[in-house]
Amino acid sequence: MITTPRIFVRHLSEADYPNFASLECDPEVKKFSGGPRTVPEEGYKRLVSDDSDACLAVCAQEDGRFVGRCGFRRIDDRVELEIFLARAEQGRRFGPELFDAMISYCFTNYREAKVAATVSPGNSRAIQLLEQRNFADSGETVLTKAGFHSLYVRPS
Repeated sequence: MITTPRIFVRHLSEADYPNFASLECDPEVKKFSGGPRTVPEEGYKRLVSDDSDACLAVCAQEDGRFVGRCGFRRIDDRVELEIFLARAEQGRRFGPELFDAMISYCFTNYREAKVAATVSPGNSRAIQLLEQRNFADSGETVLTKAGFHSLYVRPS
């Protein structure tokens, strides 16, 4: 699916549940997006059975460990990219490497869609990453679990 020198992306499996639940329930990881305090295993199994690009596992090339999740969410005329990395994996520059690979994936798999991301106004690292890759604040706001976020879009 997506492969870089240090990471690869694959569909989630049932074996990922403990790592996925830990990631989703970590308040530090989700401080800008909100999210559940628990992830019921039954709900996770339904998620895993859906073979979509909306929620994928991100793993380290060196040992296959789960380092986070990413996704491509098709909304109207755009595809929104999202990345969540485990706290222990943050600061290793996996985010920029993965984001660049996700943009390339969009050019092949979502040709007609605008590439976008929603970001909390307080998430300065994400905003900097978006701006470095020529994404611009569209002026549109999106209501999320954590409040209003800005929609950034990359020009076609």
